[in-house]
Amino acid sequence: MKRTLLTTRPLATSVFLAFAALLYSASAQGAPPTWSSESAATIKKGRLETGLFSASKWGISDQVEVGMHPIGIFLWPSLRAKVKWWQNAHIEDSTWWFGTFHHVSIPSPFLNLIAKEGSLGLLPADADVPFALQFENSALLSHAFGTHVATTSLGFGVAAQGSSELPLVDFPFLYSTLAPLYAPLVLRGSLGVEGNISGSFDYQVLQRMSLFRPEESTPWPEGRAPWVYAQETTIRTHIRMGEKHRISVGAIVAVANYPIGYRIHWVPSLDYRAVIF
Repeated sequence: MKRTLLTTRPLATSVFLAFAALLYSASAQGAPPTWSSESAATIKKGRLETGLFSASKWGISDQVEVGMHPIGIFLWPSLRAKVKWWQNAHIEDSTWWFGTFHHVSIPSPFLNLIAKEGSLGLLPADADVPFALQFENSALLSHAFGTHVATTSLGFGVAAQGSSELPLVDFPFLYSTLAPLYAPLVLRGSLGVEGNISGSFDYQVLQRMSLFRPEESTPWPEGRAPWVYAQETTIRTHIRMGEKHRISVGAIVAVANYPIGYRIHWVPSLDYRAVIF
């Protein structure tokens, strides 16, 4: 049976919205998160965090936060920045923030790495990988209530690349990330809630959504590729060890419409973050 975007309602969406609504019902005056987060709030000026698998973050000012991965930059060069444009009330008592997120990356070195024969070869060995610049931009709106912060974002992804036709990278967790390379425009959106559970235990629930239509030249069983919907749901628990160390454990679930149909995949998530200064 043919499945379309309009008839597909991933269970994770309903569960997430119900969870967010429950937390929102306990709305109260809140404060910005201390650690770097997916919200529109930025870390304080001068703070530097680094992660084992996640990007390092540095507060250039109280309004601008930049990030990059010190090791991953050689495999997938990228630079990201978050700008907090507005917040209400006083800095310590703010309950609303508005900001923008900007990310530029060069996926070409990584694509060249996976263009080979064998189990790690996700692209044909003879694939002509072009030099590409990928841009992601989004607007974020966050609201703090009690010890929780809810965030929604809306944005887009585009890419500038060489003239060669890159084969579709339909590997889970890369499929939607690299979508701007084989679609002229990728619409992005997200919903997230994060906060404190109890004591040194925090949580994060984040759902990212992408909508795009691959180029006409993209091979698809039914001919012209349809509009593709993809989402990733992340659920993590953060364990703080003092003020400068944190371990995160959880899982990421991906749901997407591939050329072979809708598929669901999941992977465990693990990270360690530390505050350098």
